[in-house]
Amino acid sequence: MEHRPHPHLGSSSPLRSTWRAAQADAPASGRWALHHTAALVLATLAPAGAAFAQAAPAATAGAAAGADAGWRRCAALSTDNQARLACFDQLAAEQTWKAPGASAGGSADASAVPPPVDTTLPATRIIDVARTDGCRDAQYSDLSRFWELESGTDCGTFRFRGYRPITLSVVAGSNVNRQPTSDAADHSATESTPYRRAENRIQLSVRTKVAQGLLTQGHPTLKDSVWFGYTQQSYWQLFTPEISRPFRATDHEPEVMYVYPTTAELPFGWKWRYSGV
Repeated sequence: MEHRPHPHLGSSSPLRSTWRAAQADAPASGRWALHHTAALVLATLAPAGAAFAQAAPAATAGAAAGADAGWRRCAALSTDNQARLACFDQLAAEQTWKAPGASAGGSADASAVPPPVDTTLPATRIIDVARTDGCRDAQYSDLSRFWELESGTDCGTFRFRGYRPITLSVVAGSNVNRQPTSDAADHSATESTPYRRAENRIQLSVRTKVAQGLLTQGHPTLKDSVWFGYTQQSYWQLFTPEISRPFRATDHEPEVMYVYPTTAELPFGWKWRYSGV
């Protein structure tokens, strides 16, 4: 009878060597039985290997199903907050930590290493760009927010803002102009008025930004601007009832200002923050 090697036994396999030794020692009449015994052993081991290969995915799927069922069980306790919290705590304690799988070629470890810091760059403050407080954002300095020198301090154009102090005060002068004059026609007093030295002074002052980004369009953070301001100061003879408490004088001061942000360093740690015209 012609003998053919079993297909599962390679030429360099240990079982192959054992098979050859058994063929050499066994009589011709017993080789047929030995051949079929080895084939039976291999056929028995093959299903066991397949079952072992499928054991890991099955265990993973079972663990995931158990965690999902536990989560649903805890979520169902909607009427009892204490019991639901205790259920989730117990569910978290039963979970086992798993290390994240490494990516192919170790690319994840390589990308996790931060690049070296360039020590030649100047130190800058950290700004939260997600905030939209504009000229009320406390991350910036008072001066930067007042004139809106940076993009993060912008509050838009044609919106009223405070300028000079708005005051209501009592003042007294040693010499009061009792016959005021004006360059405007018919706005000069023709005779002296008995004004008192003590009076109220009222000051109102506002400004608005009419344009921005004229000369700083290419800069990522700095922003120049054009402003219009108006200040009015009135002197009110509140303590002079005999002449019906009139306003003795009212001064008007309109302004147009151009503000350009700068970052020049000055001696003793000072900084030149803006220039205005």
